[in-house]
Formats: sequence, structure tokens, C-alpha cells
Amino acid sequence: MADIVSSLLTAVTTLVQTYRAIRETLDTQQSKNAQVDLRSKFDEMERTIAEVQRAVKECTDALQLKPMMYYHGGCFWMKTGDAMVQGPYCPKCWEADQKSLHLINDEECWFCPQCRTTLTDVRTPEPSVLTHST
Repeated sequence: MADIVSSLLTAVTTLVQTYRAIRETLDTQQSKNAQVDLRSKFDEMERTIAEVQRAVKECTDALQLKPMMYYHGGCFWMKTGDAMVQGPYCPKCWEADQKSLHLINDEECWFCPQCRTTLTDVRTPEPSVLTHST
């Protein structure tokens, strides 16, 4: 009888030890899974923060450019001084997104590389012509 109790006690002890080992393994695996999940969420948060920072910079840049942008002859121009005019800039991209994208001249017309807006007969205005309408 003592042998049976001893064997049973040994079996129960082994069972408890096995249970603890399995629980620790599961806890470790769950911990690893939680760490992976947290890292994934952290990476996603970093991407979101970078997107927000990029959007804030675009808005800040547009606000700084806005007083210098003038509409003339179907497109936008940037007046950078009394005698300096830069452009032309795409009217669609500026009005929709405040993005100052230079139009490209392909000898037949001017076109926007972003939205593909095309303009013909674009002429650089004299700086004195560029004024904001009130």
C-alpha cells in the first residue's frame, strides 16, 4: 500500500511539475505574443506620428507661401521680390492642396507632372502686374 501511495504521490508531483512547466511556457509564449503585438502597435503609432508631422509641415509651408502666390494668366506665380517672379505653378494643385508644383513646358503646352493639367499660351508676367485681389 505504501508503494501505491508513494507511486501516486510521485505521479501527482510529476503532474504538478509538468503543469507548472506548461503554464510557464504558455505565459512566456503569451508574453512574447503580447510583446510582438505591442511592437506592431508602436510601429503603427510611429507611422501615424510621421504622417501627422508631414501634414503639419505641408500646411505650414503652404501658409508661408500663400502671401507670395498670385494668380495670373490661368496659372499661379510666386512673387519673391519686387523684380522676381517664379513659376508657373499648377492652378489645380495649388487651389486643391496648396501644393506649389511647377508646370513643365514640353514646347506644345505646359503641364503639371502631378495632376496632368495642361495649359497653353503661358507667359511670365511682369512683377508689377501681380497683385492680390481684395
